[in-house]
Amino acid sequence: MQNLNVFKNFFGSPVFKIVLIVTVVFQAILVELLGYFARTVSLEYWLWIMSVGLGSLALPISTVVKLFDVPEESFFDKLAALRVSPYLLE
Repeated sequence: MQNLNVFKNFFGSPVFKIVLIVTVVFQAILVELLGYFARTVSLEYWLWIMSVGLGSLALPISTVVKLFDVPEESFFDKLAALRVSPYLLE
């Protein structure tokens, strides 16, 4: 079972903090100030809140996905094993 604490050392890395801040600032500038260049329109405050809210669901969803076991052999491996060799049909 994997460790499911997705918030452990979340802000521990200074590089992660810098990338996160630069991404947020660049997206806000791109949407709000560079609308003509990026072909975007300014968002109202409730749309910003909805966007951040939906984006923040990624961590809980990834935690739930980690609860599922992954088989050792993939579906495509099983499919390849079922394929009949053309040389056997001769």
